[in-house]
Amino acid sequence: MSGRSNLSRSTYIALVITAAVLVLAMMAGIIALALRTTINDVSIPSVINLEKGGQIQLTPEYDVTGNKNEDAVAKAAEKLNLRWESSNEEVATVDQNGFVRSFSGGDAYITLSADLSSKQVKSICHIYVNVAFEEIYAPDVVELSINYMPSINLGAHPVPEDSTGVRLEYSSANPGVATVDANGTVTATGDGICSIIVSAVSRQDPSDVLEKIQVRVMVTTVPSSIQAENLILHPGEQGRIPVSSEPENADTGDLTYIVSNQSVCSVDNSGNVTAISIGTSTVIISDRYGHTCSMQVIVTD
Repeated sequence: MSGRSNLSRSTYIALVITAAVLVLAMMAGIIALALRTTINDVSIPSVINLEKGGQIQLTPEYDVTGNKNEDAVAKAAEKLNLRWESSNEEVATVDQNGFVRSFSGGDAYITLSADLSSKQVKSICHIYVNVAFEEIYAPDVVELSINYMPSINLGAHPVPEDSTGVRLEYSSANPGVATVDANGTVTATGDGICSIIVSAVSRQDPSDVLEKIQVRVMVTTVPSSIQAENLILHPGEQGRIPVSSEPENADTGDLTYIVSNQSVCSVDNSGNVTAISIGTSTVIISDRYGHTCSMQVIVTD
């Protein structure tokens, strides 16, 4: 009986010791977990507004379990492989430390990627760089011809060119003379003069017109050729060189005249001829489009 009782007592003691060891082990594990810093997620601000030329340091925030002591979190963060990337480096760049610099108006999305112990996480910050609109640039006058240069892009743009929150709209005051598309390309439809209206409107509120200007469009028909008839004069007489074009309604613009023998006659910039002495002189005529013809001035007694 005594041996059996002693055996039971020793078994009981062993069980107590084993249980105590297990409890201590569990407590050590719990303490270790509490002392260990685990990063579960990484984030950066979702939206930041910058002025052109502005800069900012993006600082990641960490979702942490376990030891949240600042130094412990910093040490855990050092072990992460953080990667930074900009979607539009013309607007804003980011270095591998998260430092952002802006260069032009518009939008850029900065992505921070991190490899955690069990997954990869990403956080995106929308960088909006604001550039204030000042005015519209567009030419004052555009000249077109249905059969020579029927269309041209106005090349209109906001000033500064990277102005944000604004877009240009176009309309024609007389589509029978010229039309204009949404990109500012003007196309001649008939001879005459009309205005193309260029408007700067707010992207947020299209009814808000920030500025409106007019571009004068002059549409003419360009000649396919020019002709001139000979002119017979007496010394001291005056006349005018008769120049015609094909088609008849074509606009030759200013003509130039070259006289082969200025002792016979002279010709001014308007084609007026003054006979000087008996003889024959050839006059070469050119229009603004490169067409040429010749005629003769014959001076007789």
